[in-house]
Amino acid sequence: REEIIKTDGATVSMRTKAVDKVHPETKSFDEIITLLAQKMGVGQYFEFSLDDWNEALLAEQPFSLADLKRMGSTQGLTYDEPVVPGGCGNLLPGDKPAPPHLHPRAFLASNGRNPVPPLGTPSGLFEFFSQRFAQAGFNGIAEWREPETGLSLGSNEFRVIHGKQGYHSHVCTANIPMLAQITKDYDTNRIWMNASRAAALGVSSNDTIRLRAKNGRTAEVRIMVTERIHPDMLFAPAGYGNRSPYLEVSKELGGFNPHDLCDFRTEPISGHAMMSELIVEVERV
Repeated sequence: REEIIKTDGATVSMRTKAVDKVHPETKSFDEIITLLAQKMGVGQYFEFSLDDWNEALLAEQPFSLADLKRMGSTQGLTYDEPVVPGGCGNLLPGDKPAPPHLHPRAFLASNGRNPVPPLGTPSGLFEFFSQRFAQAGFNGIAEWREPETGLSLGSNEFRVIHGKQGYHSHVCTANIPMLAQITKDYDTNRIWMNASRAAALGVSSNDTIRLRAKNGRTAEVRIMVTERIHPDMLFAPAGYGNRSPYLEVSKELGGFNPHDLCDFRTEPISGHAMMSELIVEVERV
């Protein structure tokens, strides 16, 4: 896949696809966002491609998007030797020499090998008060807000949290057979429950329990009993519980999808989905 270019100090790099599409109808993430926007009637805000975006980011640089795609990174410019045609740091098309301000020695003399970039705030300093938040009508200082679902829990209630696993890429790779096999081999699509709470409820690892949300929706899940989770929490590995007929591998894995029980809530400032507001009662099956 291809992504927006990234910077790290004086290095500019990007991720580019290594193979062509296997299935012609496959859409990239930026295409999906654009098509969804069109369906929602806001397509006018996305009338540009990923390449358009990246070219705009590179508009003031002495190399083009095509150069960056060819080389992958500008890290060669931090070398002690000048950029030469065909050399390790050659990012410029053809035999064009590097401009003086990009000569590695000039860069090292002025900024150091790993310069600390200025902060992108109005003052250039770390700010505790956000003018943008204040202008939008929110408190300019970050403040604690109690969860909408409260903090108190009943004797058989838990707050469900979720997170990704190191061998999967977010929630997108459970349908890849080799990665799905890791899930199968280590039985890692179970819900984590604290050992002390499990003992109080009389349940053990691999037992099936029923989760009942306050909206009445239910789901049956298998658990893994562990000390590595807060007693008030249930941890749900993300990326499982798919039921799409096209995701044959991940559908076979089964597992729990928190979306099945969650109410639709969005955080008012960021618009983020409030997935950690899910409180469930646990029942033995």
